[in-house]
Amino acid sequence: SYKTDKERISDLLTLLFAGHDTTGVSLSWILLELARNPHEQRLLRKELRSHPEEDRSSLKMLRNVVKEGMRLQPVAPMQPRVVNRDIIIKREGHSKDFLIPKKSNVACSNNVLCRNEEYFKDPDDFIPSRWEDVSDDAIVAVMPFSLGRRNCVGQSLAMIELHCVLARLCSDYDFSIEEEGVPTYYLLWKPFGARLVAKKATH
Repeated sequence: SYKTDKERISDLLTLLFAGHDTTGVSLSWILLELARNPHEQRLLRKELRSHPEEDRSSLKMLRNVVKEGMRLQPVAPMQPRVVNRDIIIKREGHSKDFLIPKKSNVACSNNVLCRNEEYFKDPDDFIPSRWEDVSDDAIVAVMPFSLGRRNCVGQSLAMIELHCVLARLCSDYDFSIEEEGVPTYYLLWKPFGARLVAKKATH
């Protein structure tokens, strides 16, 4: 139902970008977090190996690992938007309201939101099990693909790729860190220079 080819091409490019670059960076961050947390890595491998290969990419523990990796290291750390109407925010304890005028550029920091202590206990720690029993506020605080009509058109492809690749890698290999790398933000939040060592896992 695209009105023009320009709109169609724009979504196709977004789909390819989201299904390649951002997914690859998310995969890098999640593997790095698993390498930093060998206990979590062993738990995941044990769970993966206890199921047939064709079922592994849909396991709840794997979904929790992906959610936690994307919460802790959001590849798109800023969500920019242009406001299409005046927004008035009533502030408790203040005599004046706060106005965000129409056509203002606003940005939400995923890094700050995803590590908010109000929603997440020990917010700087990689704890996949936190997603077993989580509040509604915590669920909506993590929006790696944004929300609403302008959310990422490639999110379904990206999630399928992440789950399938991680299921295959983490069931067969043990990852350790050779170089931590440096967290760098240029279009994407990425672990620049990070290097992992993959060894065939024996248990």
